[in-house]
Amino acid sequence: FGPKFTFNPSSGTVQPGESQVIDIRFSSDIIGIIKEGFSCEIKGAKDLVPLHFKGRVIGPTFHFDVDDLDFGHVPFNFVNQKMFHIINTSEIPMKFTLRVPEDGAGDAKEFEIIPSNGVILPHGKQRVTLDFLS
Repeated sequence: FGPKFTFNPSSGTVQPGESQVIDIRFSSDIIGIIKEGFSCEIKGAKDLVPLHFKGRVIGPTFHFDVDDLDFGHVPFNFVNQKMFHIINTSEIPMKFTLRVPEDGAGDAKEFEIIPSNGVILPHGKQRVTLDFLS
């Protein structure tokens, strides 16, 4: 996980009696346990100063409030609408993108999803509308 950390500033000078805030950022695309150590070098000191990080990177968990969307019998060339919710059951914000894989493009599209993407806050939900043009 070492390369997933950035330090700003990564070097500098701190005068006696002063302090320096260091912005440490961690961004991971890997789920798992973090146990990472860094060493800070201080000129004139005989030993390196250790800096340890530990934690866990978790992925989102979610569910839909419906098992399926059944449009049943629909009139030709009319918009038919169904609504459902995506519920974020995790402790982290969740980015989502929804699409109908076999749907056409442009004028040939039969489905419109509103919104088709976004972010759901931890333990939040997003109402989604699915329009079907028969």
